[in-house]
Amino acid sequence: DNYKSFAGRREPLKVEMLNLLAAVQTRESYALLKELLLNTTPQEAGNHELSYRIADSLKLTTTLFPEILKLAGNPQFGNRIMQITAELLDSNAIQPAMVMPYASSVYHYTDSIINVLQKTDSSEIEGYTERSRIRLLARLKQPEAYQLLQKYTSINQTFIRMEAAMLLLKNEQKVEADALRKIAADRWFRRDLYDSLIVLGREDLFPVKYLTQELMAESDMYNVAYDETPVTEMELLGVRQMQYKGELKKFYLYRIRLGEGDEDETETYLGIAGPYSVNEKDMRIKISVTGLYTTEAFDEDKIDEHFAAYLKEIAEYYDDEE
Repeated sequence: DNYKSFAGRREPLKVEMLNLLAAVQTRESYALLKELLLNTTPQEAGNHELSYRIADSLKLTTTLFPEILKLAGNPQFGNRIMQITAELLDSNAIQPAMVMPYASSVYHYTDSIINVLQKTDSSEIEGYTERSRIRLLARLKQPEAYQLLQKYTSINQTFIRMEAAMLLLKNEQKVEADALRKIAADRWFRRDLYDSLIVLGREDLFPVKYLTQELMAESDMYNVAYDETPVTEMELLGVRQMQYKGELKKFYLYRIRLGEGDEDETETYLGIAGPYSVNEKDMRIKISVTGLYTTEAFDEDKIDEHFAAYLKEIAEYYDDEE
């Protein structure tokens, strides 16, 4: 009765009551949660959303299915329902056949979302929300689902483009060369794309323009440097060849500035990427020691000195580990 009394400005409180039922974690609470969610669906959620705790117990969550899929196209709850569905499919708690009767709602709602995302700045897109939807589509393995995954590769956010492209290829579907080129152009994702294509046995699809050891080293260096602090400048200083663990290897050296704002709010260090083969066509790196020499600030007159000091620190670290 209290649930039904929430209306108007208090309508979003219904979602909070549903979340309380999910937190109880009993078969009875989930039965009531299902009944209220389906029969008296909140018309306005406000800033509230279904709790992630709903999926804490796979056994209980599956009791909501398949009926909860009726809300897959609901503007208030569609995103969360698809996230839950993707989690259950990935864990094999439910099978794609259970979703198929509701697939048209999934496709229609997803298409409307993609149309909005295609006009949205990449910084405003919640990539992980779309990741669940992409995984759900891939598990359905239907022509309509693949068409939507193709549309996802046109969205101007590399994370989403990468997720959709890899799942299409995993399902032996075509991915446009331009989509792969845009992923490879992003130094954050370049190495990941290359390694993922190798795993799929489709390294032939990696864009030739970016298939150089230097550009792969740039991606490796960027990923390590951009740990928690933004990389604001990254300049290749040169390449060093040397004997490393009994083999002739190559290292790429960079000047890397971390942080945003004025110079006194940033830090600049020597970056080292490697060791790589002296064979330019070999992109692999067996055991990476890529990192930043942070013991001292960057000094252009001490590049080789800092490089040697960094390798010494790495060697001492691995000696201590052993």
